Amino acid sequence: MRAIGVRVEKDKVHWSVVEGTPEQPVLVADDKFSAPKTYDVSAQLAWYRKRVRTLIEEYAVDHVAVRYAETFLRHKLKPNVLASMYARARIEGVVVEAAASLNVPVLTGTLGTISAGLGSRRAKSYLESGEIRGIDLNGKPTNRREAILTAAAALAGEEETKDGRQG
Repeated sequence: MRAIGVRVEKDKVHWSVVEGTPEQPVLVADDKFSAPKTYDVSAQLAWYRKRVRTLIEEYAVDHVAVRYAETFLRHKLKPNVLASMYARARIEGVVVEAAASLNVPVLTGTLGTISAGLGSRRAKSYLESGEIRGIDLNGKPTNRREAILTAAAALAGEEETKDGRQG
């Protein structure tokens, strides 16, 4: 089985492709991409959709997984923080739609969902240790590490989103 994991920032997508099983994942490829800054929002989202579809087809993935932002808020956020969260959510939605348009099952959720997919109590411990089941995470940016974890969780073949609907 092969899966792609995605971790989005407000203006960037980190991705990784892994194959194998959640217990023995093998990293195939990983990178990041950003839409051209000269594009307006709608053109950027269309660009992200096309790029994600190309990745799914190029790597012939069986599952896609998107790591969502944590939803707890400790205090009132500044407007620029909310703007970043909204931008990230828009791109995450485009990634999910792009996969669904190709009939590829999608796993979505926060680190808790990723932990469940890995059969682990705490996925964050892999980020802290710098290794996940034989894949060296050292030297990878934090968001790329999260994309790798997310892809490994999708190898379990989970086809339901966090809220229980089919992906």
